[in-house]
Amino acid sequence: MDVNDLINIKQEVSRFLDRVNAAIKRSKENKGYKSHYDDKLIGVGDINGTKESGAVKRSALDLKNELTKITK
Repeated sequence: MDVNDLINIKQEVSRFLDRVNAAIKRSKENKGYKSHYDDKLIGVGDINGTKESGAVKRSALDLKNELTKITK
């Protein structure tokens, strides 16, 4: 492991945190929708199926790959 590896990891962590913060922001903005059956709110704070959800998953995978590189 050298300094360049650590710099790359730090950059990936920063990107990951940016994606996580965007997903949290989206979650707070999601007010959900009213059910047609019983007028209850569904999906309040949910991010499933959003671009932010996919971005967090991809960023987590990239971070995992960077961490795996230094443990080989």
